[in-house]
Amino acid sequence: MIPEMKQAFLISSSRDGLSPDLVSYNAMIKACSDGGDIMEEGFGDCLLDFPDDAGIWVARGTSSPTSILSFAGSAELGRLDEALLLLMKMEDDGCFANDGVGNGCEPDAYLTYGLLIDALCKEGKLEDAERMMCGVSEKGLVANVFIYSALMDGYFKKGRIDDGFQIMELMESNGCKPDIWTYTMVIDNLCKQNRLQDAGRLLNMLFTKGLAPNVVTYTALISGYCKRGKVDAALEVMELMESNGCRPNVRTYNELIYGFCEERKLHKAMALLGKMRKAGITPNIVTYTDLIHGQCEAGCVNNAFRLLTLLIGDDLVPDQYIYSIMMDGFCKSGRINEALSLFGSLLKKDAYMYSVLIHGLCREKKMQEALSLLDEMSEKGVTANAVATYTILLMEMLKVGEYDHVKKDIGADGFFRL
Repeated sequence: MIPEMKQAFLISSSRDGLSPDLVSYNAMIKACSDGGDIMEEGFGDCLLDFPDDAGIWVARGTSSPTSILSFAGSAELGRLDEALLLLMKMEDDGCFANDGVGNGCEPDAYLTYGLLIDALCKEGKLEDAERMMCGVSEKGLVANVFIYSALMDGYFKKGRIDDGFQIMELMESNGCKPDIWTYTMVIDNLCKQNRLQDAGRLLNMLFTKGLAPNVVTYTALISGYCKRGKVDAALEVMELMESNGCRPNVRTYNELIYGFCEERKLHKAMALLGKMRKAGITPNIVTYTDLIHGQCEAGCVNNAFRLLTLLIGDDLVPDQYIYSIMMDGFCKSGRINEALSLFGSLLKKDAYMYSVLIHGLCREKKMQEALSLLDEMSEKGVTANAVATYTILLMEMLKVGEYDHVKKDIGADGFFRL
């Protein structure tokens, strides 16, 4: 799509005195981003190659530069170098200059630099990100909460907590007040670094600053407690948020349900399911996955199967992972035939399902059936970690004395015939 677009724009600029305008360029960028073509190789080069007189995309006040950089500069896309080249062109063309009559694009500049600082941080280039932040002031701009928060997040994610707090101190000393999203990001990062006490203190400090934590703030702390096995503390945070008039959402409940399931406190996890339904919050696939997994791990396969029925009753579609959990539960409970029956009822089967059943059949010493499933995987082109699966199968065969079968499957060179 990129070459065709470029050709069309160049043709239009040379035919009958026509020239693409700002609307045309924005439409092109939106079409590419909506269709995923923004990720195509050469998109940035295409824009950089346009002749200067067609470079309306860098006109002051446009949203196009930020639109481009927000995609090309995304660390996940690996287009940071291209984004930096685009930034240089924008700066050279005076995109961020202010002409004194309101035609500057300072808001765009803030967002653009913030996005690039965020991208640099995700690439681990924290010093480059800090230099870019310092460079913002050289352009007559004052770093805003978005820019400071992006850099703070980068330091926190690298475990450089003290450096992150130093940026926060700099931010406040420069008259830029952290907002609730900044504090939420800090709480989330503190939790991930297992600094739960600091995260809890920061949450309490918000009230003294006149800031009201939102559902994302509370849920970040709840998640942190649950992942460290401190489910009772997490439940207290949920009670605090409710007392402050903040309504938990499905993510909040899911974090708590996960935590209680991990701690084998299934009665409390199930009670939360009932509570969320009563509150009018519909469980999602994550809710049921955690509950079904928890019940199966505790050997309560019948309860897990009832949850599977509830899931379907809520118009949700079980995914292959949920079916794999159920089959594994049946296998570990010695109900291999029910696992095989469930497996046979499915139209789509993946490698993990086959592995679960093969291991289950091995535990039941049903080696021939396990071998048959392995052959079926091969016939149907289902790829898996064949070496690991086959090794387990052969080891189980040796345990029950199936030496002749093992000899057939090991060549003269001592390697398995996969």
